[in-house]
Amino acid sequence: MKNIPIKHHYIPQFILKNFCDEDGFLWYKDVQSDTVENFTTKDIYFEDNLYRDARKARDKDSVEIELELSKYENEISKILSAGFYSEKKFCITPGEQEVIKLFIAIMGFRSKRASEYFKNTNGDLAKDYYIKFQNDEDYDYFWKRNLKEIVKCRSYMEVMTSSDIDNPVKGFMLRDTGGINSFIRVVESENEEFLLSDALPFVMCGNDQNGLELVMYEAFPISPKRALLIIYQYPFLNILYHDSILSKGFFAEPAMADGNIELYVKTIKDKKVTEFNRQLKEITQFGLVSRTGKFN
Repeated sequence: MKNIPIKHHYIPQFILKNFCDEDGFLWYKDVQSDTVENFTTKDIYFEDNLYRDARKARDKDSVEIELELSKYENEISKILSAGFYSEKKFCITPGEQEVIKLFIAIMGFRSKRASEYFKNTNGDLAKDYYIKFQNDEDYDYFWKRNLKEIVKCRSYMEVMTSSDIDNPVKGFMLRDTGGINSFIRVVESENEEFLLSDALPFVMCGNDQNGLELVMYEAFPISPKRALLIIYQYPFLNILYHDSILSKGFFAEPAMADGNIELYVKTIKDKKVTEFNRQLKEITQFGLVSRTGKFN
């Protein structure tokens, strides 16, 4: 059947375009071959038929995930265009915040590395846990089956109440959105530019007073100058912030105005962006993107 997408991108095109130069090219560093080349957005961060359901005929049903992801990306693109790229202060609705939080969480679950994890799932963990939800032990299908349902949701609550999503995946989405105890922030760099990576969202952890490691925030660059954050809250714990790239002031919850969330874009110093990029490079599995070609 014609017009069936084959190249399935796990980093959205609308994000990649923000890292392009005026000619529509960006710099991509293949970390496995240690080479740097100029590419268009269509030529990186994809895998042929990544989301195709091999159990279905080769028609639109077989790439339902890709089509649903495209719908979600269009919605997110419109929300971000309303102020996230350029305004210093703007408002979003609580519903839009939930849509963004789930989208960032899905970015990790839809990734090529997630696909490889489930394809290679075996041993005691699979036998004792995942096999309860996938009797034939086809964990690639387990991943695709759940991803297909997640991308139809627009909040973690929709995920949690869905009868078509398995409990382990509900746990992943609750963890990666922060549930009710999280909120969105936007940060802007002074001069240094954010890198993009296949290892997104980037997760930063801290410790409570007893040394227990907890997620403090997740970061996802949306342009060379700005990044989205999901900030986690732990109301009953005394969290230590000294391990974070961000100072404690970044963790204050945004104010409400007429039922909407007021977002103030906070600036982070160049040395902090450099540290963010350094840590991101350490966990990148396939490749990094830069607008300028600078990866140091």
